[in-house]
Amino acid sequence: MDPIDNLLSTLTPSSPPSKTPPNPSPPAVSDAGSIDHLLARLGEPQTQQVRDALLQRSQRPASPTTSPTTQPSPTPNPSPVANPAITAYAKQQAEQAQAQQQLEQAEAQRQQALQAQRLQQLKQQRQQEIRSQAQQWLDQLKPKSIEGRWFEEFGCHYDSRLEAAIAYIEALQEVDRWMVSGE
Repeated sequence: MDPIDNLLSTLTPSSPPSKTPPNPSPPAVSDAGSIDHLLARLGEPQTQQVRDALLQRSQRPASPTTSPTTQPSPTPNPSPVANPAITAYAKQQAEQAQAQQQLEQAEAQRQQALQAQRLQQLKQQRQQEIRSQAQQWLDQLKPKSIEGRWFEEFGCHYDSRLEAAIAYIEALQEVDRWMVSGE
């Protein structure tokens, strides 16, 4: 429940209750005539508290939730005559919202780190598989065959035969993916 609603529920009307049914929706904040009429029915100290609470409410952002990328706006300085319970409640709510935002940001960072770690593991596993395939291909390659002579010429541009075989296997896999997706 809103702090203003809490305050209004604790107040007792100074005049006898009217016989007309109460309005189901509270008057709008911008409806100054209705608010002034209600405040006139209250005593002066209570009227000042309600005015201060309404002033604080109107200075708050319209949406209580903030996006993860924006910082919450600082709360305005409360009036010195404001109800301490309302001030404490507002401060507690702001601290809880900030703590929740920090938790959400930490969780998002943790999820990103886990995803990056998993991608790195998959990349290393793929490289190991290709390295294994390339080594197996090199073991089966006959140097005197047409493919063996072609590979010797192809491999002269690499630091090792294994690096050349890895590049060749990756190129073959890329062509295979392109052929499958092109059909």
